[in-house]
Amino acid sequence: MIQEPRLASTTPQPQRRTATLRATARVAVDVSRPMLQRARRRSRSLGRSVALVQAAAEALPFRDRTFQTITATCVFCSVADPVGALEEARRVMLPDGQALLLEHVRPANPVLGSVFDWLSPLTRRLLGPEINRRTEQNVAAAGFDLAQVRRNGIWREIMARPHSI
Repeated sequence: MIQEPRLASTTPQPQRRTATLRATARVAVDVSRPMLQRARRRSRSLGRSVALVQAAAEALPFRDRTFQTITATCVFCSVADPVGALEEARRVMLPDGQALLLEHVRPANPVLGSVFDWLSPLTRRLLGPEINRRTEQNVAAAGFDLAQVRRNGIWREIMARPHSI
């Protein structure tokens, strides 16, 4: 996830290690050290300053209400608890923030959906991702409003905002 934080008031966190951020920083989070090393090389080649943080999407080491924008590409097919990871993204997002997601999802066609359901345990075992996630429903279940969804086959471009309280 690459995120652009903006300073905001925070609530105390019990025993949570938090990262310190600049007011307009880019932050990339990945659970994999090799992927972070790859991201470091890429950001240097582009001349971009990016803080790289090793963490699981379900346990982000940031204070509540830290980031204005959160982006994720093909993340929620790979995490064990996609709704939990989305709830964690919402926790670190400002109330007026947005999530920009590019994800593949289970096909809406009943026959293709069944094929993806059948193949998903195999792809999960061999490659890691689950190919039959219902990401739009997961985003809503995690407390987001779907502001915009572009559908192209199994691909979704989602802009979501936290539910208003």
